[in-house]
Amino acid sequence: MYRVTVETQFQASHQLTLADGQEAPHSHNWLVSVAVETEKLDKYGLAIDFSELKEIINQETGKLGPGKIEDNPYFDNVSASAENVAKYLFISIKKRFDSEKKLEYVEVTEAIDCKGRYSE
Repeated sequence: MYRVTVETQFQASHQLTLADGQEAPHSHNWLVSVAVETEKLDKYGLAIDFSELKEIINQETGKLGPGKIEDNPYFDNVSASAENVAKYLFISIKKRFDSEKKLEYVEVTEAIDCKGRYSE
């Protein structure tokens, strides 16, 4: 099995409702890490071209920022937590692959020590 991982960043704000109330709106430079697996390489010896995967990620993260993540309709009734941002991106990116490539996970870092990951 081959696995490639690509990381990219996007800027967006969010505002969570927590047990003790609602946070103030704030921004992050979100780091997104995406891993793709496949059993076969293409005729060029690649699982997926890094630039192709990065473009897919950037297209999907572009739907979340640079504004407020909650402006995306997916988050109308879903908290814009790192975990849910990872799930949203996983669902969106997975649709872009054929059956020979498996999206292993999407990990979202909102601060250096705060990450959320989603996989199926």
